[in-house]
Amino acid sequence: MLTGSPGCHRRWLDVFHVKRLEAARKSSSRDKRWRRREQGQLQKEIRLQQEIERGRRRVILVTRQVNIKI
Repeated sequence: MLTGSPGCHRRWLDVFHVKRLEAARKSSSRDKRWRRREQGQLQKEIRLQQEIERGRRRVILVTRQVNIKI
C-alpha cells in the first residue's frame, strides 16, 4: 500500500481521516477530547511528511492507526 508515490499515501490517509471524523461525530460527548487528539495526530503526520521530503528518513513510518467501529 505504501509503495506508491507520497500522493497516493496522502489520499489514502485522507479517506481514513474522514472515516475517523465521521465516527467521532457520532459520540459528541468525546468530541472535544477527540478533536485535540485528531489535531495532534495531524501534526505528527505533517511533520513526518516534511521529514521524508527532506530525506532525513529513508523508511516511511506509518502512524499508529486508531481502530474505530464504524
